[in-house]
Amino acid sequence: MRSLPSAVNHRTQPARRCNSSQPVPDFRIPEFGPPVHTLRSKLSIQDLLNHEGPDSKISVPPEAAAPRGFLPLAYPPEAASNTFTRSSGLQHRDEHGAQDCDCDRGPFLKPYVRPADSGAAMARFRLPEKRRASRSPPWAEEQWRARRRSEEPETDDEEQDEEPHFDKAKRKGKCANLETQPLRGKRAPRTDTQRKAAAAIAARRREGDRVQLESLKQKVGPTEQGGEHNNSTILVAANVYIDELEDEVQALTEELEDMAQELDGSISWKDALEARLEWRRARFEEFKAELQSDRAILETHKANVEAHQAKLQEAIEEMEAGKAELVARDARLKESDARRADSTAMWEQSNAKWAESKAQLKELEMMLTYLQLSSSEDDESTSSKGRSRSYSV
Repeated sequence: MRSLPSAVNHRTQPARRCNSSQPVPDFRIPEFGPPVHTLRSKLSIQDLLNHEGPDSKISVPPEAAAPRGFLPLAYPPEAASNTFTRSSGLQHRDEHGAQDCDCDRGPFLKPYVRPADSGAAMARFRLPEKRRASRSPPWAEEQWRARRRSEEPETDDEEQDEEPHFDKAKRKGKCANLETQPLRGKRAPRTDTQRKAAAAIAARRREGDRVQLESLKQKVGPTEQGGEHNNSTILVAANVYIDELEDEVQALTEELEDMAQELDGSISWKDALEARLEWRRARFEEFKAELQSDRAILETHKANVEAHQAKLQEAIEEMEAGKAELVARDARLKESDARRADSTAMWEQSNAKWAESKAQLKELEMMLTYLQLSSSEDDESTSSKGRSRSYSV
């Protein structure tokens, strides 16, 4: 089955009229190698070691034998394109961004030639976001488009023409509203004083330019025929003036270098070393003073730490004493609880004895009452017997 042009693998292309079904890699084909005398050609060690530039003959990888089924190219590799051949009748359509028609491709497919700048080559054939082929399912692409429209309402990808305008900084679509995205940043308006100062500076600059131009005309005027001054005359005079300024700057630079050398020569090595030693001594004294101050601060902190440790020890001792006192109080409390239990038992025993004695007292009272009644009955019987005796006598 013959593959469609859209399914051509640019890395490995199948050979035409080849019995083998295995694809042939492009580096095995001599015409597919890097073009000679370009920046992408490989340099040898001698070329890299040559500081004055590469040799006239740049080393290239050795050419391998062309596999069966490939014909030598009849055109230079640098002129090869990544697209198919097209007739001259479609050139006007290419200017407007139209796609190639499938009916006019030529008799065969051109082999893939790696471009010199892949980024530029890909940017040349890059399509807008809405027309780029997507491998995601349609629902995911619709969600992506809806989210992109909701996040960036200032762009309108649907109304772009055949050659859409891309912002080089943000790589977005054409700006729809200039109020939300101004072309330049806003700055504070200038005051009247700033305007007057700028106008005065511009006037002085124009006056200086006019005076300089007149002086240039006077310098070049005698050498010109008839005293005419044209643009070439002014350019020549300006170049002469620039050369004079460059010579003056060069002379001043050389003079400054000579003065620096004289200054370096006037200072002896001994003075320089003494100055360096003095500077190091001063720095050592500064470091020593800083070290002493840091040591004093450290001693102060150490004393504070010792005082805090003493206070902490006192607090620990107080806590231990309080703990011992709490233990003693707990023991006394337990002893008092035991005594209270004993007293409670004794109280219960005394209550029982009191109830028993109370019952005995009641019994004694009843017995006493009975005895009293019985004694009264005896007295009455004796008295009745005496009366009967007296009556009988």
